[in-house]
Amino acid sequence: MKTLHAHSSVCSRMGSVPRAIMPGLTCALLCLAVAVTGGCKSDAQAPVDCICTTEFVTISFTVVDDTNTPVPDVAVQSRIQRTGRILQIDQALADQGVYFAATDAQIKEIRHAGEVLVVAGTLGQRTFTETFEVNVPGVCACHIAKVSGPETIMVGRGSP
Repeated sequence: MKTLHAHSSVCSRMGSVPRAIMPGLTCALLCLAVAVTGGCKSDAQAPVDCICTTEFVTISFTVVDDTNTPVPDVAVQSRIQRTGRILQIDQALADQGVYFAATDAQIKEIRHAGEVLVVAGTLGQRTFTETFEVNVPGVCACHIAKVSGPETIMVGRGSP
């Protein structure tokens, strides 16, 4: 979308209309100027063209055991607390103990203002549940971002 940069110049020129012009004509010109330019806005308020990077953002965490060793092959599920919807996430690094709470692939499911994700994991009898807060910041809303949540999660001991 192209931005019209005539806003300031039209508005500043309106102040230079001679007072001798008929009041009705001045009012008509002012109304026309407001209608054409959308009002007197500064360029800072003008719409922006968005260009997003090709970066693929992930909100990741590492699952560890009580010796702080990464734990592979944990079944992990992320659920949006507000709706109960379960996010479909490819856990491509699960064999290394690194998991995703969310990625840019779920950007359309995350509200710009933010969501709380309840992330649960299971490995046999061992489990964990943690929360992450994520959002989609900025005018262009190109990528998800983590607001809060752990970097490392310890999987419980579970039943013997």
